[in-house]
Amino acid sequence: NAENPAVRNSRCAAKNRDPKDGVCVSTQVGCAVGCAFCMTGRSGLIRQLGSAEIAAQVAAARRINPGIRKVDFMGMGEPSHNLRAVLEAVQFLGTYGDFGHKSLVISTVGDPRIFDALLSLKPTDVRPGLAVSLHSAIDEKRRHLIAKPGALSVAEIISRAQAYSDAVKYPVQYEWVLIRGVNDGKDEIEKLACLLEGKNAMLNFIPVNRVEGSDFVRPDKEKCLADASQNENS
Repeated sequence: NAENPAVRNSRCAAKNRDPKDGVCVSTQVGCAVGCAFCMTGRSGLIRQLGSAEIAAQVAAARRINPGIRKVDFMGMGEPSHNLRAVLEAVQFLGTYGDFGHKSLVISTVGDPRIFDALLSLKPTDVRPGLAVSLHSAIDEKRRHLIAKPGALSVAEIISRAQAYSDAVKYPVQYEWVLIRGVNDGKDEIEKLACLLEGKNAMLNFIPVNRVEGSDFVRPDKEKCLADASQNENS
């Protein structure tokens, strides 16, 4: 059955997931997307990582913590901009690394190439989980936050993501960096709840970290909890 995203909000994720079980890996050195709140984006793209370099990050992490069971491709870089190497690493880790397929989670800003590639995977392939860096439900605002978000609108991104979710039966993880006075208002949360209504999805609210030279600040704890509660009750 479809899972209402209100049920799986940031508070639920925080309670139910042990961060020591997972590792976040990079897919590029630098990044070309240029998110306004991200320090990595200031450097631009320096180079691509090969599939062995991506998988080696997991191997190194497991030497420190053998209990790692989840890999998030959410470090430096946009996975859709290095798709061949990322998918090779996913296939390797899912085949030889003893990871559940949905525990290998690829994050993207919504480049259409990643949806095409994921939907072309066969049931016998390793089909990873999917996370989408959304950050705003309003297209114009999202283009200000993410310099190169790809050609798809927010509604189109969610539609393509949910098509993959329907194929693999995993919920899509939507990532939302909360920025005070930018994307934490009632208008944003209500539109987001409308877009995700009835979808097999979970929503992670992530209060922004301060970046040198940026005016972005996180909402206070009470506001973060209020946004999560508003989403839960929408």
